[in-house]
Amino acid sequence: MRETSTSYTMPTAPTTKKQLLLDAFLIVFGSFILAIGYSLFLAPAHISPGGVYGLALVIREVARSLFRAGVGLGTIALVFNIPLFLLAMKGLGKITAVKTVVTFVLVALFSDLIETWSGGRPLVEESILCSFYGGALLGVSVWMIFTAQSTCAGTDTLARVLSRAFNTKVSTLIMLIDSLIVLLGLWVFQDWRVPLYSWIAIFRLQQGRRCASASESLTSRSSSSRTNRRSFVRYSSDKSACVAPSSTAKGCTQVRLVRYSSSSSSVSTSLC
Repeated sequence: MRETSTSYTMPTAPTTKKQLLLDAFLIVFGSFILAIGYSLFLAPAHISPGGVYGLALVIREVARSLFRAGVGLGTIALVFNIPLFLLAMKGLGKITAVKTVVTFVLVALFSDLIETWSGGRPLVEESILCSFYGGALLGVSVWMIFTAQSTCAGTDTLARVLSRAFNTKVSTLIMLIDSLIVLLGLWVFQDWRVPLYSWIAIFRLQQGRRCASASESLTSRSSSSRTNRRSFVRYSSDKSACVAPSSTAKGCTQVRLVRYSSSSSSVSTSLC
């Protein structure tokens, strides 16, 4: 017997292909913007924004002065990112781990290509502009990469590992590691403007990290809420009916019985 009542739409799973394409776009474009920030703004102005690329900038300067060796910034960063990734690979999960590898390889590749194309010259000559806009580009790119459920590996990964070992906030350890790298840049470049401009870039980068964390928190709460609502739906053994909450009034929950029509693929509902 066919029932006539209010139709009820069952929740559908998100489109996996669309989500993968969106994540791929965010990772590729975010990696490209990150490389622009390093290769066209920060590195040519000797601004060390902390992290693996700040350390790579310092090491490259030492290699140039001692061995006259010219190595790409992305290549040096890649050498450091691989062991840091292996250190935290177990805690990332398979999908995030794959995305992370793709991310730091793309950033290294884009950085070396852009640096070769620009000849190592900054986009603008003023160091204050390089630190401000370079840090802003880093912040935007990190937000895009985190939104795609990926990471940049680097010292952020090291900070997460150390936070578990020493029971310390990740943000505190990131700032500590970045500051140590900035002071190392001061020792190598022998210029007090280096740490001052570098901390401007780090501040702009931290704004992007905070936005990414806030966005991830909101997404997590929204997903948890949807999961809780769906958990109310309980299918019977023959999948011919299920019970779902309808509305709440004065602390009492009304229940409706969801039935599948035998002659149609649509779902009809009736209050019970």
